[in-house]
Amino acid sequence: EEIGLKQEDIKPRGVAIQCRVTTENPERDFAPDTGTISLYRHSAGAGIRMDGVGYSGLAITPYFDSMIVKYTARGSSFAETVARMKRVLIECRIRGVKTNIPFLLNVLTHPEFESGVVTTAFIDENPQLKKVSESAWDFASEEQSDQRKVGAKERLIRYLANLAVNGHPPELGADPTKITSD
Repeated sequence: EEIGLKQEDIKPRGVAIQCRVTTENPERDFAPDTGTISLYRHSAGAGIRMDGVGYSGLAITPYFDSMIVKYTARGSSFAETVARMKRVLIECRIRGVKTNIPFLLNVLTHPEFESGVVTTAFIDENPQLKKVSESAWDFASEEQSDQRKVGAKERLIRYLANLAVNGHPPELGADPTKITSD
């Protein structure tokens, strides 16, 4: 049954970009990473749709799809949509496993991509996009912009949490009789 629409009367409105956040390491040719997600905080906001099942404590195994969450950003222009997707990826926090978020941010911040004129060969023509350990983006906190600092801080927090729960390890030379709780 006809509904009265003609193709020439249908006008496009807006732009959408979709990013699949996976537990893949771009520097290892997108090899899947395994482990347990120690911190998971998704992002949201106007013009953002989030589909996923990630959570803190989720065990990532090599036997299933590596996608944790899929973000779709929508805006009235390409620039607005790219800005929304960058924000959502910068605000997303996933720790404990490697993700492709730094790679996605490298793609979204590349001048050629931002111009809106790329082809399917874009990633092959720009292999530096996969070098995420050297990347930095415009985070609200400078510590979050450097991937090495993020990893170092996470290790320090885990060590301090372990210390608080289990006490000073004797193998590091700690003498429990000399430790006071003043």
